Amino acid sequence: MEIHYACEQFGNAVHELAVNPGRIKERLIRACVDHVHHASSLSANVSPDLNGAIADVQPRATTLPGGEPGSITFAIEAVTEDEASDVANQICEIAMRLDAEAIDLASIRRHPAADQ
Repeated sequence: MEIHYACEQFGNAVHELAVNPGRIKERLIRACVDHVHHASSLSANVSPDLNGAIADVQPRATTLPGGEPGSITFAIEAVTEDEASDVANQICEIAMRLDAEAIDLASIRRHPAADQ
């Protein structure tokens, strides 16, 4: 997965969380199903720390109470509003970090001699 694809998917997820009507759980389900789920693969262009943060979202959105795996819809519906809000916040933070890494990567590509 390219960093720009991850930026796009997490940016779309943030948009979903921010502007669509509905409870936080409804917005989080749509964000995860439509966007975050597609950006959960590892990328060579993303730092290992950020890849770890991206990977951490998936189980939070698919683990039922008791630790059993489940669908995004059932898992998110089963958490509290506060827990859903925490996952949404994690998605927003990842989106910001992805944007920052993409900018840094673009800067390095434009000015490769600056790193030598």
